[in-house]
Amino acid sequence: MTMQKNRSFSVRQHDRVGAELQSIYDRLTRIAADLSKAYPVKSDFINSTEKTAGCLHRLRKQLNDSARQEHGSTAGNPYFREDESP
Repeated sequence: MTMQKNRSFSVRQHDRVGAELQSIYDRLTRIAADLSKAYPVKSDFINSTEKTAGCLHRLRKQLNDSARQEHGSTAGNPYFREDESP
C-alpha cells in the first residue's frame, strides 16, 4: 500500500483559512478586552485568552510562511500582520 502525499493548500485556500483565523483572533482580542474590564489582570480568564491568542498568532505565522514557501515570496496571507503581538 503506497502512502499518498498530502497536497498543499492553494493560494486561495491559504487566503481563506488565513482570513478565518484573523477573524477568530480579532474576536478573541475583543473578548479579552471585555474580560479585562470585569476581572483582575492575573485571572485565569485573561491568562487563557492570552495563551490562545499566542497560539493563533503562531498558527497564522506558520500558515503565512508555508504559503510563501509553497507559492513564492509574493504569496502569503494578507490578513497576517507580522507586527502584531500575541
